[in-house]
Amino acid sequence: MISHGFISGALFLMIGVLYDRYHTRTFKYFRGLALVYPMFTTIFLILTLGNIGVPGTSGFLSELLTLIGSFQYNPFVGVLSSLTII
Repeated sequence: MISHGFISGALFLMIGVLYDRYHTRTFKYFRGLALVYPMFTTIFLILTLGNIGVPGTSGFLSELLTLIGSFQYNPFVGVLSSLTII
């Protein structure tokens, strides 16, 4: 939960920064953002990958521990939990 809180908070902060600079939420105006803000885009990508639980990120550890716990509780619930991640 701590990992999810930090990652989600950071993603909302980054979206807030973009909105504060451009005063719009329309995606078509954000084309070429990586050319203007390469470090911003890299950090945003890392946080997004952490949010979806890619191995090597803190989001993966929390999803793995949740799945292990659900398999120990009930294997059927563990299988259902695994299918929702995919």
